[in-house]
Amino acid sequence: MHSKIVFLFVFAIAIGSVSSAYAHKYQVIDEYKIEIGWDKEPPIQGIKNSIELIVTHATEAEKQKAANDSNDKMDMKHDEEHDDMKHDEEHDDMKHDEEHDDMKHDEEHDHMKHDEEHDHMKHDEEGVSGLDDTINVTVTLDGKTSTVTMTETEIDGIYHGEFTPHSAGFPVIHLSGMINNSKVELDMHPEEVESISILPPLKQIDIGIEPSDVQCKEGLELFMRIHEDSSICASSGLGQRLMELGVVTHF
Repeated sequence: MHSKIVFLFVFAIAIGSVSSAYAHKYQVIDEYKIEIGWDKEPPIQGIKNSIELIVTHATEAEKQKAANDSNDKMDMKHDEEHDDMKHDEEHDDMKHDEEHDDMKHDEEHDHMKHDEEHDHMKHDEEGVSGLDDTINVTVTLDGKTSTVTMTETEIDGIYHGEFTPHSAGFPVIHLSGMINNSKVELDMHPEEVESISILPPLKQIDIGIEPSDVQCKEGLELFMRIHEDSSICASSGLGQRLMELGVVTHF
């Protein structure tokens, strides 16, 4: 019994540590910063969760970064279209740009730091409200697309939409609609949905999974506890020894 309690305690700490990670992704559209992620992280197959949408006014630093990223993509496309004969010239231009950027790096860093500190002080005023009916959200996971109804929380600019991942994998969230006068049409890729097998058998059973339907991590087999209405995941060698001791059996 003591070892069981210790195991559950350690597992709870592990899950708490993982779920505290902030894995939201964001993009800047016009004047707005759009963040997408999961309300509870990591998302786990079959466990109720919510898509979290956060819309705030983008800081000057965030808008500048978005503009720089866009310019970098355009530069890369332009470079790819050049002929091989111009390779040396392009290399020199890139070297010149890098030297020029290095000279401006410290100044830009100071400006960004100042903007971020200033904007952090105004964080509570930045949320963009009233988007419940102007933003449409769908989630595509394992080939299935679901519409999610977003509702603003008590915090301005933060919206939640209930969604229970039906399978593990990488979801794609599609946003469309309007943020005031800005049109939004983009795909975002939040954190991967983990298999239910990352949870121990007792935890899976606690959330309503039948003992015989418990999923084990790769390399482990499922056994039934003889004296309890539960199951256990173990290696084939350990499972065989437990069977010899009369502790478990096959389903």
